[in-house]
Formats: sequence, structure tokens, C-alpha cells
Amino acid sequence: DHVMSVSADATTLTAYGNSWKRFKLDEPFAVTEATVLKLTFEATVEAEAHIVCLLDDSINANDGRDDCYALSGKEITKSGSAYKKVTQFTADGGTTHYELLVGSYFTGNVLYLGFGQDNDKAFTATRAEGESSISNIEIYNLPSLNVGVDGSSPTDRSGNSLSFAIANDQQSYETSSQDNTPIRDNLAIISGDGSSITMTGNMWRMFPIVPLKSSADLGDFVVSFNYKLVTKGQIHAICFEDNSELGDYDSPASNEYDPKRCILLNEFEDLSNKVWFRGYQPALGETHRYVLNLSKFPFERFYEWKYLALIQDNDDDKSVGEMVISDLHVTTSLTSCLGSTDYTFQVSDCTVENFLSMVGDKMTENSCIQDDPLLELMAVFDAKTEMDVYKQIEHICKSSYVAYEYDFAKTISSETQLVNEFIDGGTILNYEADAEGDDLV
Repeated sequence: DHVMSVSADATTLTAYGNSWKRFKLDEPFAVTEATVLKLTFEATVEAEAHIVCLLDDSINANDGRDDCYALSGKEITKSGSAYKKVTQFTADGGTTHYELLVGSYFTGNVLYLGFGQDNDKAFTATRAEGESSISNIEIYNLPSLNVGVDGSSPTDRSGNSLSFAIANDQQSYETSSQDNTPIRDNLAIISGDGSSITMTGNMWRMFPIVPLKSSADLGDFVVSFNYKLVTKGQIHAICFEDNSELGDYDSPASNEYDPKRCILLNEFEDLSNKVWFRGYQPALGETHRYVLNLSKFPFERFYEWKYLALIQDNDDDKSVGEMVISDLHVTTSLTSCLGSTDYTFQVSDCTVENFLSMVGDKMTENSCIQDDPLLELMAVFDAKTEMDVYKQIEHICKSSYVAYEYDFAKTISSETQLVNEFIDGGTILNYEADAEGDDLV
């Protein structure tokens, strides 16, 4: 065995020859499903094996859990009982920057960092050959997806916030054959502040809700979120699931136990089955805010929310497709602040955006607890989706213009002289000559 050296700035560990060492941590930590090991590895002179481990109290890499990872090595051809061969393998003389989702291999406490450089003279005359270095080691957890509840923002960090976090524990939804696997190499990306998640390529991904939310906890279960289609796949959907299976209304056997739970956001192939709730489908590049009163959806036998599932399907090219879900929010009690209040307002142009803005101003004037005008109107109109609210606004705006409308089509159809003399060419203006007979031009 040979000594390993540590750089003066304590950021780099270098191994020479056959060397197996473990270093006790000042403070142990727990690996969760979202834990990542980040490091830079350089195989200066490739030995038989180069391994990094996150050990409990064992002195043996073969400790019964998958906590050791082979980064390089002439004898490493596949994963073994003592280590897992990483996907991005480092060649002799190469340097690789790793971010290993170790939480996808194991969970549990870590007391030691272990480093192994193996040389049993399979390729050399002595055990002194071989050199590698590991530097800039970081261990961190991937961000969780935050969900705002009853007025609290998904990014609210106050102690009084009702928001909750969905841990970044990504699992295959429906079947692993539908998903791009291994998941650790095809992660959906949650933003640093936990407000958004981006899906790239073919993904059928679900996230456990821990602790699960019972139907009593969810109350009215009004869900809102922003959705943006960046690149077309074949299917884009979001599901509020009580199990890991996609509902199948074409199969009576499955239908009895697994009714539909998924809202279709975009479809670019013919979907004739009945497993989807359908609504507004945004254009490419458009950001649309959905507000869905799921208590009004036929969510049969829905007793608890166990998983958030996201689907981006593309069987033609599994690398193509991108969508972003952001600002996920749940309202458990949908009530109106202005429902019993008479109010009027004027807008220069009666559009949905302007209408909602004026409703928001009225909510501020009336010191409403919640400040979301779209949710306010969802309650006022007893709406199922945001599109029901937009239709009501359209009706109100159209009605406000009635007193100022001029029906030109009706006028010309009843004024025969106007039609005959002007539109059909019966006046001097149509002769292109003035009263004196000169050319109008």
C-alpha cells in the first residue's frame, strides 16, 4: 500500500501506486434519493481500478450496499459486487467532471470517504505504478419542487408558509420501458429555487408526495401552474396520481381500479383512448396558466394524492421534446372575496388581461386575504377550469360594447339605395369623374 497526498489548499487528493484509504468525516451525513456526489477525476496513469466510496462504518468496499463507484481502470469492464461502473468512464490520461446521483444507488448514513487505486501487478512489474487525483469534492442534494398552498408562494421560505416540497426522488411512471433510463443519466431538472421543473426528451416521470395528501387535506383541490411548450414531443401531460399506473378506460379490468388522473397539455399524435382529461392546448413557445378545480373533475375513487407525474412522450426520437412546469399551487378552500360586493370599473380595452388587472385592484381595495384575481373569478363563476373564466370575461366584454355597436351589415342590407347607388357603382364617384366631368385623379 502507498501513501496518498493532499494538496496544500486541501482540494485535491492524489494516489500513487496501489493505494486504498478511507477518511473519517468530522460530521456524518445521510444520503437521500436526491444526493449528488460532485468531483473532478484525473487518470494521470491508469491503474487496474480507480474507485471512490461513501462508506458507513465498514472498512470493506464490498459492504452490501452500492456505495462505491469505479471511475476508471484497465480491469473495469462492468459493474461488480464491490462497485458500480459509472456511465462516463475516464480513459488513461483523461479528466472528467462527475455529478453522480448516488441517491439512485443507495440511501443511508455516510461516516467515511473511501478512495481506491488498485494495482495487483496484472499489467506492471511492481505495485508502484498508477497515478490519479480527485479534486473539488462536493456532496449536495438536488432541489425539491415546491408547491404553494392557500395563498403561500411556492418559493416562500417563511416559517409560516403552508407550502410543501416534493422531494427530487425521480421514478419511472407507468413502466420503465416508457421512460428514458437509467433515470440518473436522464434527470428532469428542478430549478434552484424549486419553482419550476424542465423535462427534456422522452420522460415518464413521477415524484412521491411524502407525506401523502388525503382528499380531506386537499379540500377543493384547485391546482394552478404555468406550462410552456419549448419543443414538441408527441404527448405532454401532468397527472395527480394515487398510484403509479396510467389509467386505462379501454380496459374494464384496469378501469375498475385505475381511473384516469392525467390532464393532457399538448398532443401531436392521434390519441383515441380515454385516459386523458382534455382542455386548452397552448401553441409552441406560449406560456399558459392552468387553473383546474379537480374537485369538479370525475376523479373517481380518489382518496389520496401520492404522486405528481409528468409525461413527455416521444417514441420517434427519445431525445426530442422540452416542456416547463412552474409555480405549482394548490388551493384547498376556494372562496370569493368580492362575491357579495357590487363594484364597477372601466377599461380602455376590454381584454382578459385588463379585466383581471381591474379585479385585482378591487381585491386590494377590499383588503382581500388572497390576491389572485383568476382564483377569485374561479370562485365567483363556480368554474371548472380557467377557460370557463375566460369565456365569462369574453361575454361580459362583448355585452359592454352592445350599446355602442353599429351593425353595418344590417344597415346595408336594408338600405337598397345605398347598395345600388354607391357600392354597386351608381354614383359619380364610381365613374371616377367629378361634377364638371374631369378625371378624379
